[in-house]
Amino acid sequence: MLATECFIWHLRKSNMSVCIDRLRYGWLSLILLCWTQHASGQPVRDGLDQLLMSFAEDSILRHAHVALNVIDLQSDRVVVQYNADLAMVPASTLKLITCGMLFFSQSEMESYTTPVQLEGYFKGDSGFVGKLVIAGRGDPSLGSPYMPGALGIDSIASQISGALLGLGIQRLAGSLEVDETHWFNLPENPEWLYYDLGNYYGGGCRAFNWSENEVTVGLSAADRPGAFCALRWTRPPEAIGDFTSFAKGTRSAVVKPNLYVIGTSFDRHKRIYGIWKCCTDDSIVLRAAMYRPAEHFLRSLKGELVKRGISFYDGIETDRQQTNVRLYPLTEIHSPALGELAHYALERSSNLYCEAFLHWLGNCFTGTSDRDTALQWLTKTLAGAVMENHAFKMLDGSGLSPKNLISASNMTAFLQHLALARPDQNFWEWIPEFFPLSDKSRDSVTCALRLKSGSMERVRAFAGYCVRSNQPTHAISLMVNNFVAEPTAVQRRISSFLVDLKGLLCK
Repeated sequence: MLATECFIWHLRKSNMSVCIDRLRYGWLSLILLCWTQHASGQPVRDGLDQLLMSFAEDSILRHAHVALNVIDLQSDRVVVQYNADLAMVPASTLKLITCGMLFFSQSEMESYTTPVQLEGYFKGDSGFVGKLVIAGRGDPSLGSPYMPGALGIDSIASQISGALLGLGIQRLAGSLEVDETHWFNLPENPEWLYYDLGNYYGGGCRAFNWSENEVTVGLSAADRPGAFCALRWTRPPEAIGDFTSFAKGTRSAVVKPNLYVIGTSFDRHKRIYGIWKCCTDDSIVLRAAMYRPAEHFLRSLKGELVKRGISFYDGIETDRQQTNVRLYPLTEIHSPALGELAHYALERSSNLYCEAFLHWLGNCFTGTSDRDTALQWLTKTLAGAVMENHAFKMLDGSGLSPKNLISASNMTAFLQHLALARPDQNFWEWIPEFFPLSDKSRDSVTCALRLKSGSMERVRAFAGYCVRSNQPTHAISLMVNNFVAEPTAVQRRISSFLVDLKGLLCK
C-alpha cells in the first residue's frame, strides 16, 4: 500500500482534479482486484524452457543480449523468463507505456481541441480588421492523410469559413497566423540521433502539427553510375525547394534502398544521401520531415477560404487608435478520440502521436506541457508504483532514443497492471495482432498474440499480450539488443520463436 499511497499523493500535488480522479479510480480498482486474485495459476507449459534455451543459445544470437518475461495474468506467476531484470533498449515497444498511461487515466474518449479566434475589430457590414489565429494545442492528427477521421484542409476551411460567414464576415483585412506558444520545447527530443531527424519518423512534435509533419519526396534512378538520383516531385509541391539530392546511382543490385535525409527542424534545406539505382526508369518515394508545418497549412488554408467566399486585404493597416480591439472565439477544431489516436499510433508505430501524448499527459497531470516535466512525472509515478526494479529510464514518449531502458520484468508488470486495473476495457485491442507469414495457425480466432514491435539499429523487441477468447491471458516482453548477425536473419528467428511461444501458450 505504501507505493500506492505515494502514487496518489504525488498526483494530488498537480491540482488537476479531473485527471487525478480518473487515475486514482483506476489505481484503486487495481488494488481491489489484486486482493481477490488468489486463484492458483496454471502450471508452467511443457516445452517452454526447452524453447527458450533453443532460442537464447541460437548461433544467430551469439554475442547478443536477450531478455524475456512471460507472466500468467490469472495466477500472477512467471511462466518463463530469461534475463528478465536486465536493462534493455526497448525501441518502439516503449510506446506501450505512453499509450497505456492514456488508457489507465481513462482519457480515451477525450480529444485534442484546436481553438480558432479573431483578434481585432469589425469594420462595415461584412469586414473584419485584424488577425485570424489558429492556436496549436499539440493535435498530431490535423491534416493527416493516414488517420481515419482526421480533419483535412477541406473540412477545416469549411468549418472556419462557415463560422466567419455566420458572423457576417466576408472580408478579412489582416493576417492568418498560427500560435505555437502552447509549448516551448524543440520539436525533436535532444536525446534523438542526428541522422534520424531529417526523416519523417524523426521530425518531432510541435504545438501545431500538419499532415503528420511529413513531406513525400519522389526520386528517379540516376542516368549513369555515380550520378545523382534526380529529385522529381514533392508533396506538398511547394516543398520541392527544401530538398537537394546527393543520392548516387549504381548498377549493382540494390535489394533494399539505402537512402536517408539529413537535416533538423531548423534546416529548411535538407539533403538526401545514399545509394540507389541507375540506368532504369524506376522511381522511389521517400518520407521526410517537414520544415515549419504551419507555413504549409496557412498557405493551403488561405486558398481554400478564398474559394469559399472569404476575401483578404493584407495591405490594409490596422487603425492603431481603435479602442474596440477584442478577441472573438470563432470555432474549435476537434481531433478523433484519444483512444482512436492511440490505436492508430500503435498500429503505425507513430513517433509523432506518442510524443504528442507525452505532452498531453504532462499538461493533464502537472499543469504544464513541458516535455522534461512530463517525463519526470511519468518516470517517478511508474517507478514508485508499478515497476519491479530500477531498470527503467524513459527519455521520450516514442522509444526513438537509444538511451531509453526498461527490463522485460518491468514491461510485463506494466502490462499486467493495465489488464487488471480496467478489466471491463481492453487495452490489448489497441495493440496490433502478430501474424508472421510463417505462422501456420493464422486461421485461429480463439487465441492470438497482440504485440507491439520495436526496431532500431541492433535492436529488436516485442511486447504485449497473449489473448484467448477475447481475454488477455499472458503479458509478454521480448528484447534482443546488440546482435551482430544480419537483421533479417534475427527478425526471422524472433518470429519463429514467437510463433512457437504462441503455440505453447494457446494449448
